[in-house]
Amino acid sequence: MEKKTISWINYVRVICMFLVYFHHTENRIHFDFLDRSFDVYYKPFFVNAFFVVSGYLLYKKQEQIYQSVKSTRLWFNEFGKKYLSNILFTLVVPSIIFSLILFFPKILLRHQEFDASTLLEHTIGGGSLWFVSALAVAQLLIFVPLFFRKISLTIWGGVGVICLVTAILLHKAGYENFPWYYQSGLCAVFFIWFGSLIYKIEHFLFFHLKVLWIMLFVCYSVVIYFVHPVVNIGYVKLNLQGFLLCLMSSLILIAFCSWLKPNKFVDKIGTSTIGLYFLSGGVPEIVAMTANRFVVLNDFLFVIVVIISFFAAIILNELIRKYAYFLFDLRKIWYYVSH
Repeated sequence: MEKKTISWINYVRVICMFLVYFHHTENRIHFDFLDRSFDVYYKPFFVNAFFVVSGYLLYKKQEQIYQSVKSTRLWFNEFGKKYLSNILFTLVVPSIIFSLILFFPKILLRHQEFDASTLLEHTIGGGSLWFVSALAVAQLLIFVPLFFRKISLTIWGGVGVICLVTAILLHKAGYENFPWYYQSGLCAVFFIWFGSLIYKIEHFLFFHLKVLWIMLFVCYSVVIYFVHPVVNIGYVKLNLQGFLLCLMSSLILIAFCSWLKPNKFVDKIGTSTIGLYFLSGGVPEIVAMTANRFVVLNDFLFVIVVIISFFAAIILNELIRKYAYFLFDLRKIWYYVSH
């Protein structure tokens, strides 16, 4: 099917990915930018918006397929098998490969001892790159209604609520979020549904009533200062305030990005953020630790380090995509070898 660039999606991806690098840099070197007062504003959406965007794109594509393919068998043979194959080769396998590549430099950098069980947990068990693990689980769960040709937003929403409640109950019952951050994946199903909902009503939401969205942004900025939102899907920790602010902030971000003019650089980076995510732990840690050897970081220098980390990762990601692109999809390795 024809792929078309949707500029606001790439803006959302790039902004959120930069915030991922910002957050990872803070955590890797234990630096508190503005005493972490800035973190509260982006935490509700900077990862969860990726799930929302994934839901938007997934529903958009599957609705188009549904309109032309009604038979379950035909859908499975033409699209279902490819859907499952994509989960395996573009999410699961690359996650294992990059986790394996980064595992040994990470333990050397942190002066940790090698442990075989930790290696297996971080690679085969999907315990290193939690977002990709959760996205793979969520897309696998969404496969069920797709297989039965259920494209109704009501059904997807019901599945999303059931998955979200199940994840919370499992977490509260003391079950570990392992393997493959399956509880986080259950939570992500709801945000994928939320993205599908946005797809159906986006023209009403984002291309009109701009003053309303600006007022909503001001409201968000004020409210979040006084409440204590908790919305960490990676650890299945969320409260009602965090959940609502997550949805609200994702909508605000998408609305603002939908007003921006297309940008070639943003579109290029926004279509390859999965590679940037794979590098979002190692690159900020190396750059920040190197900077710490020469200067004492303050808030200004910290931001400079984040920017350097982000652009260094962009360059590295582009080099991998050019010279070792099969790492993102092993199905392409035969083409790589033959050329």
